[in-house]
Amino acid sequence: MSDGKRLGADPLAWIGPGQNAATASGEAGNQPPQPAAKAGESALAGLDVRREDKEYKAKLEKRLEIEQVCSTLDALSAGLRAGRLDLGREPGVWRLPVGRALDLELKISAKKDKARCALSLEWKIE
Repeated sequence: MSDGKRLGADPLAWIGPGQNAATASGEAGNQPPQPAAKAGESALAGLDVRREDKEYKAKLEKRLEIEQVCSTLDALSAGLRAGRLDLGREPGVWRLPVGRALDLELKISAKKDKARCALSLEWKIE
């Protein structure tokens, strides 16, 4: 269960503006789902980011127009190239470092009237 806390002091910590891992502790409370990214904002800002026990999770699960999907994938690609994914909105962006080597799993399937594409990336945090 999620306790709704945003904690610092580890490499996956929530870091707000003007904070470092040592000062980024406290409670954020329960926040409503965030709308899609605003103009000029990374498409990854629209992810619902949560901490559950000792694990952080970011999730985006909704129907989007093709341009919004492409913008989200472009933002993911840019973050991977930059070596860091900035997930969620300020204050309290989850800055996730990206490793130099990643394991990639891509599955694409189609049946009569439905297609599916699943992308999975895994890496060690250094």
